[in-house]
Formats: sequence, C-alpha cells, structure tokens
Amino acid sequence: MDIGHANLFAKENRSLNLINNFGKILKHIHVHDNVGGDAEKFDLHLPIGTGNINFTPIFDKLKEIEYSGNITLEIHNSDREYRKISLNRIRKLR
Repeated sequence: MDIGHANLFAKENRSLNLINNFGKILKHIHVHDNVGGDAEKFDLHLPIGTGNINFTPIFDKLKEIEYSGNITLEIHNSDREYRKISLNRIRKLR
C-alpha cells in the first residue's frame, strides 16, 4: 500500500479503506506526503507533514490491526534533514 498514492485521484485518502479491506494481507507500506490532486504531477513525494495527509488515523488503524510489516519512506528531496524529520514523525505515530 502507498499512503501518498492513496491520496491521489480521490476526494479523500483511501488508506483507511485499503487497510480495512486488505489489512490481513498487507505486508509493505510506502509513506510520503502530498496535496492530493487528479493528475500524476501531484505525486510529489513530500516530507511527512508538508502536504495535507492526516497520518494519525492511518497509523492508529495500523496499530489496531497490529501491522508488523515494512514501512518505507519515499521522500523525494535531496535535503537529508527532511528525511530525518519525516522518520521522526513516523516513529512518533507508531
């Protein structure tokens, strides 16, 4: 599952719906932020907290189903500080 991609081509992020339907077989999650949108150009791979995705309910749901698979940050920014900030924000949610 890709949380950022679930925020594209939709009125709201579809991650919770995906977790509800596929949580038992979910093995790998990609995480990045964006501002939504209905075109590929909106697939921005922003640092966590710089777009409009509310990660709290998504990670609460992952805790609820006891998700133990991989989580990969997909931050497309050359500034390492943004990656560190994103990692720390995700760690706080887990």
